[in-house]
Amino acid sequence: MDAEGELKPFGAWLHEHNRGRTHDELGEHLRALTQAVLHTGKAGKLTFTIELKPARSAAAVVVSDKIDVKIPTVDRPESIFFADNNGNLVRNDPRQGSLYTNEDIR
Repeated sequence: MDAEGELKPFGAWLHEHNRGRTHDELGEHLRALTQAVLHTGKAGKLTFTIELKPARSAAAVVVSDKIDVKIPTVDRPESIFFADNNGNLVRNDPRQGSLYTNEDIR
C-alpha cells in the first residue's frame, strides 16, 4: 500500500518492472501458448515466478522474475519395424518368408 493506503494494481507494477519488457514477453508467450493449445488440442502451461530479496538499503528490495512456458506439441507419427539378427531395423519380419521373390516381381 502507498502512503494513502491504496493498493497499487499488479498490472501497473508489471508495466514498470524491467521497463515493461516482462509484461510484453508474457503477452507474447500467452498468445503462442493459446495458439499451440488450440492447434494440438493438448494442455500447456505458463508460469511466472517473482522473487524478492532484501537490498542493502533497508527500505529496498531486488526483484527478479522467471518465465517458464510448456508449449504442447503435435504427436509425431509412429512406424513399425522389425529387428534382424544384426540389430538393424527392417520393414519386413526377417523370421517370416516372403510370398514373392525378386524374380516374381519382374
